[in-house]
Formats: sequence, C-alpha cells, structure tokens
Amino acid sequence: MSMKNREKLAGKILFINTAENDSLIAVFDAEEKIGQVIIKNNSDLSEKLLFEINKMIKKAKVKIDGISVFPGPGLYTGLRVGITCANFLSLSFGVPLFSADCNGKIISPVNDFVLPIYFSDAKITKENPKV
Repeated sequence: MSMKNREKLAGKILFINTAENDSLIAVFDAEEKIGQVIIKNNSDLSEKLLFEINKMIKKAKVKIDGISVFPGPGLYTGLRVGITCANFLSLSFGVPLFSADCNGKIISPVNDFVLPIYFSDAKITKENPKV
C-alpha cells in the first residue's frame, strides 16, 4: 500500500486476496508486512479463511484497524468467499474497508462494501435453449 494511504489509516491493515488457486492473507503496518499466510488450494477456502485470519492475528498480536481486499478479476468462488469475509469483518469490527491491488496497495477510498470483479460472467446454471 502507498505510504499516503497508510498514513490516513495509521494502524494495522488486514489484506485478503482470494482471487487465485492459492489465497494470501497478510497484516500490514505502514509499509511493513508483519504477518502473512498462504492458503493452498481454494477448494475448502470457506472452511479455512476465517480460521487462518484469526490464527494469524493472534500470532502477530495485533488489533486490526482496517481491511483491504483484492476485488479481482479472479476466480468466482475464491472472490466470493474472500470479499464476503472482508465485508463481514469490516462491518463486525467497525473498521474501514478498502479495495486493494493484488499486492495490497489500496486503490480506493473507504467503501461501505466491496463487489467482486470476475474473469467472466458467472455460469451458475445451464442456459435454456430458446423454444
């Protein structure tokens, strides 16, 4: 994240990037990364993400002052899980929420919520042939 944006936040920022097959969660303080976890294989991300975030925050012994999340483009399920988690944590902790690039650099002002950007349109059901 840029120093300009971090100075405004003045605290520890949780970063979540779940756009790829392996997910990254990290905690930044100013320009320094003070904790990081890579979650391999997003197939069970919904079961692991909150657990790994909690474990990392406890290990780093920090209080989160803001949350940044990479909105994509990326994989449908990974983004859905990661962004939902970021939105939920921001609301629950009462901390600011930001969109960030894939490396954690804040790219937006404070958001009420973040929406995902997918590689393509979601294909949840098969298209019905026209009759």
